[in-house]
Amino acid sequence: MSSEGLRFTLSVDDIVEMATAVVSFRLYQHHCTPFILDVDI
Repeated sequence: MSSEGLRFTLSVDDIVEMATAVVSFRLYQHHCTPFILDVDI
C-alpha cells in the first residue's frame, strides 16, 4: 500500500484544524502504564 498522499491532522481546541498537519508522531506504550502519543505539528 502506498502512503503517497496520506495526511494526518490533529484537532486541538482554539487551533484551526487545517493549520495542524501532523509532521510526525510516536506512540509509547507499556503494560500497566498510560500511553504517550508525542505529535509534531
